[in-house]
Amino acid sequence: MVVVGTVLYIYQAMKKFEEIRIENTNRCPLHCKTCPRKKMSREKGRMSYAAFVDICGRISEYISSPSVRYFDVHGYGEPLVDKEITRKIRFVKDNFPNVTIRMVSTLYVTTEIMLEELIQSGLGEIVISHYGASEEDYRLIHGVHNYHRARHNIEYLIRKNSELGYPLMVILENLDFSNILTSEQENARRQTLHSWQKKLKKYRVKIRNIAPPHNWGSAYQYMDVSSSICSVVSGFRSRVLQITWNGDVIPCCFDFNADVVFGNLFKEDLESIFNSNTYKHFLLCHKENKLENFPTCRLCNRCLID
Repeated sequence: MVVVGTVLYIYQAMKKFEEIRIENTNRCPLHCKTCPRKKMSREKGRMSYAAFVDICGRISEYISSPSVRYFDVHGYGEPLVDKEITRKIRFVKDNFPNVTIRMVSTLYVTTEIMLEELIQSGLGEIVISHYGASEEDYRLIHGVHNYHRARHNIEYLIRKNSELGYPLMVILENLDFSNILTSEQENARRQTLHSWQKKLKKYRVKIRNIAPPHNWGSAYQYMDVSSSICSVVSGFRSRVLQITWNGDVIPCCFDFNADVVFGNLFKEDLESIFNSNTYKHFLLCHKENKLENFPTCRLCNRCLID
């Protein structure tokens, strides 16, 4: 009965994906303090355009489902280091026009030409990770110099988006960095950043406040670990299809090192992956709270339970 119920659940969940997330690359020139990339040991790489089209073809019936609202084209890297990213976005928009395509970026590595292409590519939403209000705290938070480059790119994108009639939703994200900066530095950073963001609201920029950041499973410990059963079993995370740049299907976006791999889409079809013993064992361990073999899950603070 347990096996039958699990198989039935898996079948139903596959038909009700709400988000498709494909990591276009896990390469990044920045060293942000909140990002677990410094603990990442998996191979660095980029999904080629041909591979991207191949993956989309293999899961096209799921992307086309009315339940799918979002298609993310980013992962544990800076998506704009991928010179084929706008081409990939256009492919998704042309073939799956009903989904909203999203991206998270620092806008640190790009050009004005690429930004214009990005706005007109069919991208629906971009979340910008830009937390520095000066050269000093940008270096402390993002691990690189030249914060003026990122600031210029952000302002250029926002102005150009306005000129083109706002085809793109732009979101600026705020995080708390009191664990990195002194209280004086953090207060000054917040005030300066708030003043800058306030000026941009006339361009329909949205501000999103997130505090504290997630602990990325086993990477950090910002918050206490929850004892609740994670939504990866039967809630929101179970309705998100997470794919790495090399085609691995993993539980969720917090498995930064792809420690838990259910299967690979270049070698298996999606139905086989979600009906595999590997996936069934993963679900059972979560339901019975036996996560000794899944440290990324065991140490995760599971910020989304429902």
